[in-house]
Amino acid sequence: MCRLIRKNEKDCKYLAGNGVTKLKRAASRAQLFSIRRSMFKLLFLFVFGIAAACSSSDEGGSSAGGNSGLENTANVKVTGVTTDPDFATNGKFTVGFLASDANGNPLLAGGQAQKLKALSVAAPGTWVTIRALAPGTVNCDITKIEPSGVPSQTDCLLNGNVSSTQPAGGDKKVALSVVLDDSGSMRGTDPGNLRGAAAGVFLDTVCAPGRGGEDNFFGVFDFGGTASNHTFFALDDILLRDIDDNFNSFSVNPENSYVPCTPTSNISNAKTAITNQLKSNGPSTPLFEAIVEACQDLTFRAPSNFALGMLVLSDGLPNSTVNQLVDATTCIQPNPIINEQTVFRDRILTSTVGLGPASELDASANAEAVRILKDLAIAGNGVYSAATDAAALQPIFDALGTALTSGQNFATFATNPIPPQNALVTGLVVIGDPATGIQSTFTFRVP
Repeated sequence: MCRLIRKNEKDCKYLAGNGVTKLKRAASRAQLFSIRRSMFKLLFLFVFGIAAACSSSDEGGSSAGGNSGLENTANVKVTGVTTDPDFATNGKFTVGFLASDANGNPLLAGGQAQKLKALSVAAPGTWVTIRALAPGTVNCDITKIEPSGVPSQTDCLLNGNVSSTQPAGGDKKVALSVVLDDSGSMRGTDPGNLRGAAAGVFLDTVCAPGRGGEDNFFGVFDFGGTASNHTFFALDDILLRDIDDNFNSFSVNPENSYVPCTPTSNISNAKTAITNQLKSNGPSTPLFEAIVEACQDLTFRAPSNFALGMLVLSDGLPNSTVNQLVDATTCIQPNPIINEQTVFRDRILTSTVGLGPASELDASANAEAVRILKDLAIAGNGVYSAATDAAALQPIFDALGTALTSGQNFATFATNPIPPQNALVTGLVVIGDPATGIQSTFTFRVP
């Protein structure tokens, strides 16, 4: 039998190396595991099984240490990945994900108190500590790092608790803005205006009946003008244009920027307006001004007592001249100062989507454009999602629509060793057993 000792009440240790052959025999005799892909996988599964047995007597078979909200997870979907601004020194990144049960009901994490060590290869003669994993536990597995290939010594550690966000605690209706880049560069990154169809999917999701979606409100905006020239009425020079209010594109500060999801004709009419008005002909990318105006519009024109959310799509580096990143991030945070007065409201939950140079998965990625969208998502307690191309926007908008209305989960991990700059990291978020649990893939580029 392999060398196994009990370290304390919850942990077990296994000495890797010469015990591998005996491990194989033991696994075969007990028929506990099947040999899969590599000897390491077998080793991990065996130690995991014994570790669970070691702790079960202490925990009384309970799920202590797991997530009280995620035990019944049947489906999981990653919404985005946001790397820490200090990733080069701490290796941290946060994965946003949706979890639901077998009936499609959303599940939110109740907190995960323990740190967990995911899959790693141990050199012969070294100790591997495996903590027993309860149902609902969130794990991370780095499966590939390019261009260096599959890592042999890359750990992915849960850093802190698994958390979740829900608009205003889930006790309010939601008013949402979708803000679309319509600058001239979109002719290259989205020549088929697929972002318009994605916006339609977003509206379908946030307005879905059955979970209160029919009571939500929405507004659709695009931007692409010059910040110093507020000529809002010219189709080729737009800063922030409301394209769904009365389904008229020539109203920038309307009395009612947001329309209810009911009747459903509001949604179909908005989709038609989006299709007709997206031109990809804006001469500039005033991202910060657009977000500030959308923020102020949500603050003052959305129905009172509604939770607030925003989805922002951009394909490049902002060339704003009036507002800067700090103005945008400050405005979406709680209790902002607007027009020299403090406005007492909750944070505007904000998620961002990068396309073309603003997508870290694009060959033309601009590091600064990517970082800006990530910083906006961090300020808005949301996620940054990188689209590989315009065709990938619809599932992203669908997932983020769910996240902004029903809430989403967040798990922050740290890699060790830290992958090199510009490496493409692919991995799995797994809920439950690392080998057989419910999983979803994430990919990010090291900044």
